[in-house]
Amino acid sequence: MKINMDFRYSFKFILFVYILSALVGGYALAIVGGISGDIAHRFDLNKEQLGVLLGLVFLGGVFAKAVWLAADYIGRKAMIVSFVVMYIIATYIFVEAQTYNVLVFARLMQGGAILLCTYAFPVYMTEIAPPELRGRYVTIFQLVWTAGMCASGIMIFAFYETFVWNQYLYVTIFVAVVLACLSCFLPSSPTWLMLKKRVHDAYEVIQKTQPNLTDEEIKKHIDDIRVSLRDHKPRSFLQKLFIGKDIFPVMLVTLLLILNQLTGINFILFSSGMIIAPLTTSLSVIHAINFLLLGVNFGATIITMFFIDKWGRKEVLFLGLKIALVSMFGLIVVYSLPIMQYNYIVVIGLLITCIAGLAFGPCGVIITLINELLPNRVRITGIFMAGMVSMLFSFYFVGYFLRVGEYYNYSLMFGILFVSSSIYYWVVKRLIPETAGKTLEEIEAEI
Repeated sequence: MKINMDFRYSFKFILFVYILSALVGGYALAIVGGISGDIAHRFDLNKEQLGVLLGLVFLGGVFAKAVWLAADYIGRKAMIVSFVVMYIIATYIFVEAQTYNVLVFARLMQGGAILLCTYAFPVYMTEIAPPELRGRYVTIFQLVWTAGMCASGIMIFAFYETFVWNQYLYVTIFVAVVLACLSCFLPSSPTWLMLKKRVHDAYEVIQKTQPNLTDEEIKKHIDDIRVSLRDHKPRSFLQKLFIGKDIFPVMLVTLLLILNQLTGINFILFSSGMIIAPLTTSLSVIHAINFLLLGVNFGATIITMFFIDKWGRKEVLFLGLKIALVSMFGLIVVYSLPIMQYNYIVVIGLLITCIAGLAFGPCGVIITLINELLPNRVRITGIFMAGMVSMLFSFYFVGYFLRVGEYYNYSLMFGILFVSSSIYYWVVKRLIPETAGKTLEEIEAEI
């Protein structure tokens, strides 16, 4: 008896798998920062070793980019299954580690899987979603990613007196096994199918995932993809990257990813306890602040989902950066003053508004924006190039930037974030076109 497999073309199924992957990825990224104190105690780590361990997730992302280049050859779906399997293996090694060196190796591997998740699924959704809903669907990934981060904060806040550090990660292994199985049923991306000259299969995927389209609309969509791929004439890595004006969007996306890290959102979320520690000795307050900031990050991303298509990418990004810049300026002033009792309350308030602005604007929009700005024919290669540079930068930034606050002054640290965020604002205003509601091919024509 033939089994009806049409369920896999339903966006409800695709979104379920998509959401589950983001939930696991966000939780896995944030949980180590929340249990860093327990890990430091268990392995007798100093602050430098701990900072490196926190930043290793991004260095692992650099190595993962080499794997990512295979996405044009094996397909987006196969890449998704690969990173889930990689995560399962890495997490098992991490939770069973007995030495710091094993922990480092596992975190590198885990980081590769986590960062592949942030690119593979959004690229897949960018290529398969209807243009009018693409922004919302891609933003859902960022939303659920922050929900996973928030869930890690809830777990730590609720069970920090009863759980040991590795128990927080055991549960994700089971969920990841389920995710790997479900991912095998996803339909292939129409863009990848066209890349492989499988026109009939691409037609079928578009027809079944977007049943409201007419035959003529589907054919036009396929023709647009064919034109954007230029029949995939580039044969070498450099040809893919430097054909015509393709180098400009790749360089632009690289700059955006670096500036997005320089806003400091990941640094603040991962290091909130160490930022607050000089102002309070209460462990419960530190854990509560970690949970609160992760919750704000989640809530602000929800709001982004409702406005990213309505207002457009640039307006959302501008508003978020304005809120963050005002908050950063306040933090510069507060950390320039003598430390007073309950000063941490003011710092918490400013950190909340800073995270809210960054999560609503740059971090809520960035995944959608970079996938839209890169042309179809260099999307995989472009993300590889941009990701390599930004991940190396992120490793050193998250792993070592805390020393600026510890050795000099936190006002200087937030001053650097303020300047870089101001540059981010200028770059978006001058160089980025509005992409909301446009096909990928229309966006390409404007860059």
